[in-house]
Amino acid sequence: TLNYLQNDAAAMDGTLTDDKNEQDMDILKELFSSDEEEMSSELETQRKRLAKSERDVAEHIFERIATAANNAMKGSSLEADVLRAALASTRREGSMNNDAPLTAEELTKFAKS
Repeated sequence: TLNYLQNDAAAMDGTLTDDKNEQDMDILKELFSSDEEEMSSELETQRKRLAKSERDVAEHIFERIATAANNAMKGSSLEADVLRAALASTRREGSMNNDAPLTAEELTKFAKS
């Protein structure tokens, strides 16, 4: 630590040689380059994890069921009316908007109840 403080004091006084300053700059550049590579690698890893999680969610069975039910409720058939009424009936107990599409989260809560 004494050497560090002496170098720091010398740098403030401007007594360090150009060679020493150049060496210090090279070391800093190398450190920053290494850090940048590590951060880029970590960001790429996180992007891949996020993409996998999004795929997993999209492939979840309740997500598929919700999508199918929402598509079936879009029509004006008797089946669509029955599905909308059943959904409205289950939502009366909660605070969900009856016009909102069915979600996988709703199905999960319903399945657990």
